[in-house]
Amino acid sequence: MYIKYFILSFLFSFSISITNSQNTTRLKNNYLWFDKQVGIENTGLFNGLRYEEEFRMENDNHKFYKTLEFLNGDIIYDRQPYYDIQMKYDLFEDQIIVNLITKSGNNILKLLNSKINSFTINGSEFIKLSNSSIINSNEMISGIFETLFNSTDFSLYKKNKKKAKKNITKKYIYYTFKEDNQYYCYLRKNYYLIKSKKDWIKIFPNQKKEIQTSYNKNKLLIQSDYDIFLKQLSLKLSNSIAYNTSLN
Repeated sequence: MYIKYFILSFLFSFSISITNSQNTTRLKNNYLWFDKQVGIENTGLFNGLRYEEEFRMENDNHKFYKTLEFLNGDIIYDRQPYYDIQMKYDLFEDQIIVNLITKSGNNILKLLNSKINSFTINGSEFIKLSNSSIINSNEMISGIFETLFNSTDFSLYKKNKKKAKKNITKKYIYYTFKEDNQYYCYLRKNYYLIKSKKDWIKIFPNQKKEIQTSYNKNKLLIQSDYDIFLKQLSLKLSNSIAYNTSLN
């Protein structure tokens, strides 16, 4: 199970004299070389279930992250990294679908959620969070979450979700999907559900003025790209916390 890890760690030990960026590239290339040599069908990533689509979708209204098509991504699965994998993220069922190409053809598999550690797709980073309580909510935080912001002070996570609506016609049944995203702040080993400006102020009372100013000055951005607004707000809060800490 860990043969891949030990072999590539041994190979990687010879490149310690080069820069961090070169180290990352070299390590990635080593993993790609290894997976090519043994065949992707002989790696741990092939440990999944054969995927069959259950929902009929129309007019490009789908349940996946960004697009219905497979996107290039990297994933850590069962603690082992895999690079340049064709993936798509099912936001309705919270599952990762991969297209693994072998000599026998394409193998479309549904990965086991219990083995997913983290992944990157379309330039966005995702992490698996499990069964942690939320301070201002009765629910538990669990599943796959996008990392919107991460600093030494706090992290901001987005739960990408889609709700399904069943549509019945005379000829067939099809489904349409609508976004139902949620946001969470991780601060001092606690998770908080973020629904509005008031939640931010409760979590960061010392930055109340900055929060109010950000919301007042960015009304258009909030409407057009809420994620970018939250990233900018998080950066301002993190800088403010760091500045105030340096004064004490």
